[in-house]
Amino acid sequence: MNFHSGILLCEFFHCKDNIIFIAAIVSAGAYYMMMNGYGVVHKTEADETVVTIFWARYVDRFFTTPLILLNIALLVRAEAGEIVMLVGNDVLMVLAGAIGSTQLGSSKWIWYFDLI
Repeated sequence: MNFHSGILLCEFFHCKDNIIFIAAIVSAGAYYMMMNGYGVVHKTEADETVVTIFWARYVDRFFTTPLILLNIALLVRAEAGEIVMLVGNDVLMVLAGAIGSTQLGSSKWIWYFDLI
């Protein structure tokens, strides 16, 4: 079974609808957690400023944005290598943002510029 026959199977079983549904459920769960006070960490900077970090947002993005990009890539019938590159770069971007959000001081900006 090659990649293109996998796409045909995906079209037959309506995988694109299922992918978006899974992404929506994961996002709803993550934001429900944050609304109820879970998935949140408070850090104190050197000048006693309290910084709130919503780590559940990054867990949500780690799982949902690759699913959304996979859905778009299947929609335009992208090749397997393009999908792997697209999803891999997205995961690196989310991880860099998560690391940057946990840093205190000016060192966090290096991680945010890595997103560009």
